[in-house]
Amino acid sequence: MQDRTTCVLILDDDQQLLDVYSRYLARAGYRCIPAQTGEVALERLKSDAVDVVISDLTLPGMTGMEFMRRARERDPDLPILVVTGAPGVESAIQSIEAGVFRYVRKPVSPPELARVVSEAVHARALALARRAAYTHIEQTRPGAPTPEMFRRALDTLWLAAQPIVCPAKRSVVAYEVLLRTRDPDLRDPMSLLSAAEQLGLLPSVGRAVRAAAAELVPKLPDGVLLFVNLHPRDLLDEDLYRRSAPLSMHAHRVVLEITERSSLEEVPDSRTRVAELKDLGFQVALDDMGAGYAGLSSFAFLRPTFVKIDLSLVRGVDSDPVRQSLIRAITNLSKELDLQVIAEGVETDRERATLIQLGCGLLQGYFFARPGPPFPDVSWP
Repeated sequence: MQDRTTCVLILDDDQQLLDVYSRYLARAGYRCIPAQTGEVALERLKSDAVDVVISDLTLPGMTGMEFMRRARERDPDLPILVVTGAPGVESAIQSIEAGVFRYVRKPVSPPELARVVSEAVHARALALARRAAYTHIEQTRPGAPTPEMFRRALDTLWLAAQPIVCPAKRSVVAYEVLLRTRDPDLRDPMSLLSAAEQLGLLPSVGRAVRAAAAELVPKLPDGVLLFVNLHPRDLLDEDLYRRSAPLSMHAHRVVLEITERSSLEEVPDSRTRVAELKDLGFQVALDDMGAGYAGLSSFAFLRPTFVKIDLSLVRGVDSDPVRQSLIRAITNLSKELDLQVIAEGVETDRERATLIQLGCGLLQGYFFARPGPPFPDVSWP
């Protein structure tokens, strides 16, 4: 039996389904709150300590997608299960982008629903524990970052590399470089970027990464590209567009990975700026497809050469028909637009085989090589 204080909010306009779900989950030990509209569900989120949400997509008034976005704004760690009788590729992509925990097709059996709810409860507990740990780390960190601390970390910056491979040819087509630092106070990339943002020194990180990447290009094997992550705010740095800048000198061998469309929309003339980078010779990759990035409209916005499918879709794809449908749709659309698809985060042989079957020609992940000093060898199956 589950702890009866664990609360599940069930949102569906079908009263019969509400009754069935509520009765079964109540027997499994959960406290259930039924709601037939998004407006009512949001009010219950304000007044009750809800641990898991089950929601339909088709609702009267507020749509299920809008409810989910507003619910996640209130509580980013709240797991939401989408149970719908009308699944579609676009709605599934939007659900995953909204941070949905599971996307389940109706009809779902009560035992299956209880199993997924149990997984969501454990995931929420893990998320809350992780958040508490991060809070503790931040509270015990010795003060806010100082310019001296930041400069010291920047002086120890180095780039790890991870290969992007073509399994069909058993060849490496590119390496993605990843930010690293040896400083004990700002060791992980997010800490360094956070400090840079707080100090207003974010352009310094971008320039340091691009300079370090430029030094690696001449060491690349023939015909191999270098993928470099680009923070949206880097688009505001005029140094990025100088033809004499270190990385611009090697633009024809560099692919700039761009993500976070919401941030891009806040950059003035971002479409023009991306076009200017292409004029310099850079190629563009649309990063993190299916994970917080806008949907298929991003293809038209960036006009990339490569599309990277995020590990949130790749993880467990061999046993998840919904993820398989999403990836197949992305690969089919990409082929129509003459784009190359890269699936990242590949960790198992089953994931590898499934992704190849779904049309992903390029793969990246621990299954082939972990990030390491440039340039790590590939482990072929």
